[in-house]
Amino acid sequence: MMKIFLRKAMSVLLIITCVCSISATAMAEEPAAEIETDDSTESGTRGWQGDIAAGTGTYIDENGEKATGLYRIGNQTFCFNEEGYAQVGWQEIEDAIYYFDLDTGFRYENVTKTISDRTYEFDDEGNFNEIAGDNSHDTEIEDQGSIKEDDNKVQKSEGDSSKGIAAYNKSEADKPSEIADDILTGWQDTDAGRKYIDDSGSAVTGMKSIEGKLYFFNESGILQTRWIDYHGKKYFAMDDGSIHTSGWLYADGNYYFCGKDGAVFSGLQTISGKKYFFDTDGVRQTRWVDSNGKKYFAMDDGSIHTSGWLYADGNYYFCGNDGAVLSGLQVISGKRYCFDADGVRQTRWVDYNGKKYFAMDDGSFRVNGWLYTGGSYYFCGGDGAVLKNFQTISGKRYYFGTDGIRQTGWIDSSGKRYFGMDDGSLRVNGWLYTGGNYYFCGGDGAVLKNFQIISGKRYYLGTDGIRQRSWINLNGKKFFGMEDGSLRVNGWLYTGGNYYFCGGDGAVLKGFQTVSGKRYYFDADGIRQSRWITVSGNTYFAMEDGSLRKGWLYADSKNYFCNSAYVVVKGNYAIDGVAYSFDQQGAMIKKSGWGEYKGNKYYFNPATGFPYKNQWVSFGSTQYYANSKGHMVSGFYTINGRLYYFYPDSKIMARNTTINGYKIGSDGVAVPTRMARMYSMAQGYSSTTPYLIMVDRASHKVGVFKGGKGLWNNLYYWDCADGAPSTPTVGGIFKVGMKGYYFDSGSARCFWYTQFYGNYLFHTVLCYKNGSIMDGRVGMALSHGCVRLQIPNAKWIYDNIPKGTTVVVY
Repeated sequence: MMKIFLRKAMSVLLIITCVCSISATAMAEEPAAEIETDDSTESGTRGWQGDIAAGTGTYIDENGEKATGLYRIGNQTFCFNEEGYAQVGWQEIEDAIYYFDLDTGFRYENVTKTISDRTYEFDDEGNFNEIAGDNSHDTEIEDQGSIKEDDNKVQKSEGDSSKGIAAYNKSEADKPSEIADDILTGWQDTDAGRKYIDDSGSAVTGMKSIEGKLYFFNESGILQTRWIDYHGKKYFAMDDGSIHTSGWLYADGNYYFCGKDGAVFSGLQTISGKKYFFDTDGVRQTRWVDSNGKKYFAMDDGSIHTSGWLYADGNYYFCGNDGAVLSGLQVISGKRYCFDADGVRQTRWVDYNGKKYFAMDDGSFRVNGWLYTGGSYYFCGGDGAVLKNFQTISGKRYYFGTDGIRQTGWIDSSGKRYFGMDDGSLRVNGWLYTGGNYYFCGGDGAVLKNFQIISGKRYYLGTDGIRQRSWINLNGKKFFGMEDGSLRVNGWLYTGGNYYFCGGDGAVLKGFQTVSGKRYYFDADGIRQSRWITVSGNTYFAMEDGSLRKGWLYADSKNYFCNSAYVVVKGNYAIDGVAYSFDQQGAMIKKSGWGEYKGNKYYFNPATGFPYKNQWVSFGSTQYYANSKGHMVSGFYTINGRLYYFYPDSKIMARNTTINGYKIGSDGVAVPTRMARMYSMAQGYSSTTPYLIMVDRASHKVGVFKGGKGLWNNLYYWDCADGAPSTPTVGGIFKVGMKGYYFDSGSARCFWYTQFYGNYLFHTVLCYKNGSIMDGRVGMALSHGCVRLQIPNAKWIYDNIPKGTTVVVY
C-alpha cells in the first residue's frame, strides 16, 4: 500500500513540478538590457535561435516576434511556452496530449514510435494510440484527455477542461517505472561535485534550465562554474553554478556582455543604444579596434565613439554613425576633408586619386576660391581640387601649370603662346605690348600669328606673333606694314620716293595691272613705272600719274600712237580709218597730200602730218569738207546749220542742181522741197526728249527726227494714212502720252498705239484680231482721225519714242 501511495504521490509531484517549472521560468525572467547584435544572433531575425535540446530554442516569426503555443513551421508542428521556448516530450495542450521530439522539438505525426519501452502510433494530427504488447510499465497513455492516476498508469479522463502546457516524460529517464523508496532527486552534493538528479534518478548533463536559471553539467553530470565552452559558444557560470545572462559581466579584470541565452558576445554589438566591440574571447575592447576592414575607437567605458570628431594620439579623426573612422574624401557639416588610410585628418597639401587639394589649419579644404601659399597662387574648385591647365574664373581666363600654380608672363602650351598679366589673367581679345613688341591675343588668349584681320584691318604677326611693320617679304609676295602695324590694302602706297599699289590681301601688285579703270605697270619690286617701258619686246609709255597711254601720244617732240593694248605701234597702222606710218621707234612719219583707206578719203596737212579735220578743204572752186576723223564727207551733210550735198564718189560739194527734192544753189546750200520743207520746219521746234515727230497731212507723210532744236537730223520719212476729209486728223503741237499693245474698233484691231492728243493715236493699219492685215493702205486720207502706219513703223514709235516727245501736225 505504501508503494502505491508513493507512486501516486511522485506522479502528482512530477505534474506539479513541470507545470510550476514552466510558470516559474516565465516569472523569474527579469527585463534585460536592450541588446542588438551586428551578426543578428538575437531577436529580430526570422528563424531559429538557441538550442532546443538545451531548452533555449526559440523561433522568430516574420514580424520579429517569438512564436508561442502550437506553431506550424514548414510541414512540422512545434510547441512553445509563453516565453517562446520550444517544449519537448509529452505536452498537454487544450485537453489534448502530444509528443514532441526531445532533440528536434517537432511533434510526432503519421509515425509509430517507441517511447520509454512503450510503442505508440501517431496520426497526422499528432493524436496517438498505444499498440498492445507485453509492457511491464506502470504509466500508460491512452487516447486524448486529461491525466489521472489509476493502478500506476497515466490515463485520460473525459471532461477535464484544464488549459495550458504540461510536460511529461521529458527524457528517456522519465519513463514511469517503479520508484524505489531510497532514490533521491534534485540537487545533490557528491564527492565529485554537485549534481542535479532528475525524476528518473539520472544525473543531468549539458545545458539545463532549472527553476528559471541555466546551468551546465559536464558529461559526468558535475555542475560547472566560471568559463564554459559549449557548442561553439562561451558562457560564465557564477559561484552557484548559474549561467550569467542578459547583462554585463566583469571577470578576470575584463568586461564581457552575456546575451539572454548566457552566451558571451563577440564582435561589434549595440547595447542600450551604444556600440561596443568584443574580441573573439568576448573581452570588451578599448581604444583602437580593427574589424572587417574598418577602424573604430572605444572610449574608456568601452563604447565606440560615433557620429563626431575624435581627437586621439595627437590626431583628428571623424567617426561615422556606425562608429567606423572615415577615410578618403569626406563632406562633414558642409565642409570637405581628407582622411588617410588610418583615418587621420590631413592638413596642407593632399594628393588623392590624381588630384591635389589644400587643407586649412582646421583640416577643411579650400574650395571655390583663390589660395595663396608658398609664394604662389592656386585656385581650388568646387570639390576642393586645385585647378590645372586653362580655366575661366569670374569671366577671366587663366593658365595653371601641371602643379596648379597660376602662371604669369609668357606661357607655351600645345604649340600656342599665351601671356599672363600681373594678376595672372591671360590677355584675351586685345593688343599686348611687352618687350618692345606688339602682339594680339585671341578669344582663347593664344597669341595670333601670320596674317590676321583685326577690327577690319589686316596685319601680319609673324611666326612668333610679333606685329610687323615696313616691308614684309613672304612666299614671293611683298607687303607693307604702316606705323600702326596694319597692312596697306586696296590702295596706293608712297614710300622711299616710289609708288606701289597694294591689293585686297595687302600684297604689292606687280606687272600690268588695272587700277580704277587705268592701266599701270609695276616692276618686279612692285614699283610703279613711268615714261618709256619695254616689256617682252613691246614699248609702252606711262604718263606722269603712272597710267599707260592709249591713243595719240606726243613725247620727246614726236607723235606716237598706243593701241588698245597700250602698245606703241610701229610700221603702217590705220587709225580711225586713216592709214599712218611709224618708224621702228614708233614715231609717226609725216605725210602730205591725199590719202585713201578703205573708201575713206582724207588730206594730210603737210605741216603736221595729220589729216585736216572739221574744216573745209578747198582747191580753187572745188570744195571738200573733212569731218572729225579727217574723212571727206559725202551725201547730205549739215554744216553750221546749213544743208549741203557732197558727191559720194568724189566727195566734192554739189552746186547748182536738184537732188532728192532739194534745190542746191551756187553756194552749195540745199534749198528744201516737200521733204526739205519738213526738215526745215523741224529745226524751229524743240522737244523734251531727243526725238521729234512731224506729220504732213497734205503729203500724208510722217517724219522722225533725232537731235535738238536747230540740229534735228531726219531718221525716217514714212507714208501714213491720216484722217479722211470727214474725220480729219487734228492739227497743232502735241506731246506723246500713253501707249498700248492694241485696241479694237468694231471687227478691226489696231496694234502698237501711241497717243499724241486725246483719242488721236499713231497705230498700225487695220488688222484682224488674229493679227493679219485687214486694210493696209497708206499714203492717203482715210482714217477716223488717227495716223495709221505700217506695222513695223508703228511698233518702232511704240518701242523707241519716249513720253513727252513733241509731235507737230500740219
